[in-house]
Amino acid sequence: MDFSAEEYADLARKLESWYWQFGLHREEPYALPPGKWLTDISRSARTLERGHSALRNSRPAMAIWGPSQTGKSTVISSYIDAGINMADGSAQQEGEGLGLHWPGGLPFFFMAPRVADPESLPSHLTRMVLNPFNKGMDGSACLTRFVPGSTEAREDHHQVTDPKYPVELHLVQLDDLWHALARGYSTECLGRNDRQPKAWDLERLQRATRDVLAESKGKPGPANAGAFNELMRLREVLNDLAASDDPVFSELSTDRDTWHSYLRGLFQEPALLASRDMVRRLAERILWDDAPTLSRWFRLLAQRYDAWLGPDGSWANRRLLCSLEAAALFLNMGASAIAYAPRQNNPDAPYAIIQDLVSRLACEVDDETVRIGCESGLSQPLGQSAEEFSILQGLVWELVVPINMDHLPEHPFADDPEIDPEASKRPNALKNFLEVADILDFPGVGNETKSLENRIIIDEKQIAEIQQRAKAPDATPQDQSRAEKCFTPVLFFREILKRGKTASIVATYGKRLNIDAFAIFQGARGYACPNADQIINGVKTWWRHLAPDYLKNPQGESPFPLNLVITWWAKQLNLAQNPDDTNIYGVIEGIVSNLGIIRDAKVSTTFAIHDHQSPDRDQAELKVDVAPGSTRYKNLTNETAFKHQFAREISRQSFDAMVSDKLTGGAEFFFLQAREQMLALRERSDGRTQRIQTQMVRAAENLLEALNWPDLVPQPKVQDKRREHLEAFLEKVRTAIEQTDVEALRGLNRFLRELVNIHASNLPGVPERNQVSTAAIENAFDSWVAEHSQSLSGDARFQTEARLLGLNESAEIRTLLRSLVESIRPDLPAISEWLKKSLAVGSVASSAQYQRLLALRMGNALVYGEDGPRTSNQAAYSQGTSDLTIADTRDAATRFFIAPLIGDGGRIQSLAEREVTPRKRPDLAGDDAIRSLFEAARELNLPETAQS
Repeated sequence: MDFSAEEYADLARKLESWYWQFGLHREEPYALPPGKWLTDISRSARTLERGHSALRNSRPAMAIWGPSQTGKSTVISSYIDAGINMADGSAQQEGEGLGLHWPGGLPFFFMAPRVADPESLPSHLTRMVLNPFNKGMDGSACLTRFVPGSTEAREDHHQVTDPKYPVELHLVQLDDLWHALARGYSTECLGRNDRQPKAWDLERLQRATRDVLAESKGKPGPANAGAFNELMRLREVLNDLAASDDPVFSELSTDRDTWHSYLRGLFQEPALLASRDMVRRLAERILWDDAPTLSRWFRLLAQRYDAWLGPDGSWANRRLLCSLEAAALFLNMGASAIAYAPRQNNPDAPYAIIQDLVSRLACEVDDETVRIGCESGLSQPLGQSAEEFSILQGLVWELVVPINMDHLPEHPFADDPEIDPEASKRPNALKNFLEVADILDFPGVGNETKSLENRIIIDEKQIAEIQQRAKAPDATPQDQSRAEKCFTPVLFFREILKRGKTASIVATYGKRLNIDAFAIFQGARGYACPNADQIINGVKTWWRHLAPDYLKNPQGESPFPLNLVITWWAKQLNLAQNPDDTNIYGVIEGIVSNLGIIRDAKVSTTFAIHDHQSPDRDQAELKVDVAPGSTRYKNLTNETAFKHQFAREISRQSFDAMVSDKLTGGAEFFFLQAREQMLALRERSDGRTQRIQTQMVRAAENLLEALNWPDLVPQPKVQDKRREHLEAFLEKVRTAIEQTDVEALRGLNRFLRELVNIHASNLPGVPERNQVSTAAIENAFDSWVAEHSQSLSGDARFQTEARLLGLNESAEIRTLLRSLVESIRPDLPAISEWLKKSLAVGSVASSAQYQRLLALRMGNALVYGEDGPRTSNQAAYSQGTSDLTIADTRDAATRFFIAPLIGDGGRIQSLAEREVTPRKRPDLAGDDAIRSLFEAARELNLPETAQS
């Protein structure tokens, strides 16, 4: 890469600081609008920082995702826990030498040893297993990233600096928390009137925004960085939700021009720029309909986040590390519910052990590191209450779990003549994969349908009524069931936040280009996933950011590896008792069909994996002969649905491996093939890394463009760019007129009229007669330019025309209007004299009327000049040979405005050709600082595209 993203990000943050110290206080015509200039700076900074962070680990990553209970963990465990030791002696001997164990740290299993009766396992294993297992525990609460680890600094390895705290912890960002709760509310909660939350449209959203702003009492204070940054977060969250599949928000971006106009308009509201609390009020109103229960818990989470990772947080700018015991607590979604449950009398019961670990959770903070664990000696308690622990767990976003590559044998399996006499020669497929790529293990999608009957009730009045009814002597089972769905902290953490985080994590990692490949696991032993649409849209979000052209026209194979992994085959295959059955695959076809485009064999690669070694023999044992060459195998592979799903040669090989490989059930084949996919990505010129670099180059270019803002930096020589701005605008308008039909021409006519319309409400009050001067008229024009450019950019009536003429941003309108005003500066003394005389006569009753007269006089000077408005019988501009005469014949109604304004020899052309001495920029506060930053930018190694 030919430039430093880190240096550009640092420059962007310094520009933000300069703005809040100096730029905020600049007045027209040198004002810097936060809705354009500052948002461009901040978006560039965030893109550069995220890109730099993503590229610090250049290793590709494959995401594993799918419905819960599809065998993802089992596939990984067989390799990480290879050589599992269930010693009869000390518990500490168990788990030693396995993939999660670091000498000097805790021995640990990835999964509990699989036995026929899980209740027979010793209870102390509860504190020695990372993945939640089946002794009453729940699913995963966050993302797990498996990476190759080493205690030494080794290339492409995660260095474990403290074996007692090998896992790195990443907490949620506040905008991601907003996103997660919005998704959790949408999918898990009951809205008002016992219905699904009501979908937003733009009209309702604008009305809600006005209502929230109306709550602001008195004149807003000055804009501040905290409120602005909060508004930037909300803008990003709303944009992501509008682009998602979520039915509550997806309608917002149907009209993209109006949608983006709404988002821009938020930065023109003084109350939002002045108050972080007001921004959060607006967020709560939109994201979860102002539900007090959700707002209360969001604020608790946000307060704790600020205390830890805010600007003055006790954990800020430190690496967060945790022990394997603490990591297991954070990963186990059931731990929150267990923490809230009554204390267990039996200290050896699994729930009691979890409660004990939670109560002992604590941390130690030094200058560089936060260490979190459950052992004694850590000074700052973190789990003194169920609420305290649940908030911390709810804020955990990702666990980076290093695998001890030295503990993963080259050949993980021992010879077993009945299974595979050559097992000791088989490769360690997971180890081979981790040598080239990470694994992102996303929390599973829920397998239950969220009907209105089983959604969580969050309306407090309704909850009180339901609970009272459930306590009545004649309460029905339905009353009791409904009471169980009334909001509680456990339901908040276990369902609303957890499910919301699942959807949000996938969307966030897709947007930030942190996923190179997807493997979607779908079990064949049960039924189709009722929430498959969440998986489909998660993959589409990944395409939207990594391969947008493919998403628009998804023809052929996914441009980045997409794998469908069908697991747990025995139950369905065992139904083929008759060897001549010709509908063996039919039920499985129905299960995977919910996955839509993901199961399309032209788009994805299908793999088959089965766990032949499971202690649950009914689910594991193939009781019929489906080996290659058998009658059932021939019938199965000849079915139309099977041939379509397994059309690729690699997919047929995978199916054969699933049937024949009794040891790994095809997992070995899958990981070895996935490794080849990831190696192939390294050879591509359009991979994730290259796309992140492209994003950062664009962000750097946007930053440089912001530095070229008119009059931002004092120039040694006065520059007049007025003419080039006007000529460029003329060219765009004339091209647009030539290419539009009559109706579009009428729209352009309306827009151009509004563009140069001076509203009295945009002017400052009319000065006293003795204060009237050319400077006062200049101030009136400057005020109009500032107000009109902001309001017009947010006017939904003209979005199409504004975009057509390159004026859809307030800054672009401002630049054009300034150029027009600069062109008539020689005429301003005449307007000043006119106003003095008018005030001297005193024939007008009120100041407001004078203001309207001044607006009319200014508008005439701008649009018509000294000659004033032309009458309808003047056809000077309709007889020429310019392109506009063609337009005039199509729509005579535009002849007397568009042609005189835009045509050859028209007003704007004459203003562009006018010789005007540019207004000299005065010295402004902060000039020395911004000049220094400008010079620093020139010293940076610019992107090649920017240099050109």
